[in-house]
Amino acid sequence: MSSEYIVERRMKQQKLRRKARRGEIAIRRIYKFLRFLFILFILYSVYRVSTCHYWYLGKDIYEDKEKIEILGNEITSRNKIIAEIKKIPYENIPIYKINPAPIADQIEKLPPVKRAYVRRFWMPARLVIMVEEINPAIIIAPGETAPVVAALGFDGEKIHKTQ
Repeated sequence: MSSEYIVERRMKQQKLRRKARRGEIAIRRIYKFLRFLFILFILYSVYRVSTCHYWYLGKDIYEDKEKIEILGNEITSRNKIIAEIKKIPYENIPIYKINPAPIADQIEKLPPVKRAYVRRFWMPARLVIMVEEINPAIIIAPGETAPVVAALGFDGEKIHKTQ
């Protein structure tokens, strides 16, 4: 074998290696670009999902019974509970950013309410408020069918009938 043949053969091999390396680099660039597009797609999807209107309670949350559901209120009226909730503005705030503890604390300030539990539900956004009231031991009313004037709990605490 002549030295020219060896040099020529090495040059062909180097050309093939360079061509293969260029192809590998091009494939890596394509993969990097596709990863970049995928990350952009994921970020855009997260943004769109987080700003979706299903996460928001809306402006009519106090009038719509489906958006705020109140359970267990036999003595306290819905209007009184809604009036307490209105003291904390929650319009146009995503449901996942609403802290249920201040709502429960505000409702627990009402006289007949012993405890209040607030639960958030997503898709569609709504609040479920479970109220535990003090059971009346003595009820004072002018007649059997007349509205209750006053009530006393088992611990002697006065419970007002609110409507």
